[in-house]
Amino acid sequence: MSGNRIILDTNIFLYLLSTEIARSVYFNCDKKNL
Repeated sequence: MSGNRIILDTNIFLYLLSTEIARSVYFNCDKKNL
């Protein structure tokens, strides 16, 4: 049960990390276009 909890936390962390990276990349591209 605790193993599943760790996997779930890791998935959430990776999801948030990937969205942050995608957002920063998107904003950086936006600034370059301006």
